Amino acid sequence: MKKILYLILLLPFFSLQSCVEDEKDIFDASAAERIAAAMKEYRATLAAAENGWLLAYYPEKNHSIGGYNMMAKFTAEGNVTLSSEVATRNYEAGDTLTSQYDIISDMGPVLTFNTYNEILHHFTEPNGS
Repeated sequence: MKKILYLILLLPFFSLQSCVEDEKDIFDASAAERIAAAMKEYRATLAAAENGWLLAYYPEKNHSIGGYNMMAKFTAEGNVTLSSEVATRNYEAGDTLTSQYDIISDMGPVLTFNTYNEILHHFTEPNGS
């Protein structure tokens, strides 16, 4: 009997929840608009670097065995020219090779290389160094 009495006394408290749908926007734009603006900004930042970018590849997590350097020069049209300090099967150290890149949306902007580039993919092949 006490349980029923307590339940009847608590029933009004359960019905006092708010139904107001007046939430204020936290951001000025939608998530899709913000990610599109970020992708545009990142593409412009990549292309604006006059001397290009240094890509440092470390094959070991703690950087204890050294790393390899690659230079990348991006264009606004989606091309990237790469050179490396490591010789590959068809290219000497310092040679350049152009391929394509893009910035895609995947839980945030992601830089992706769309076409094969022997200089970039040298370490991903089974016959790499």
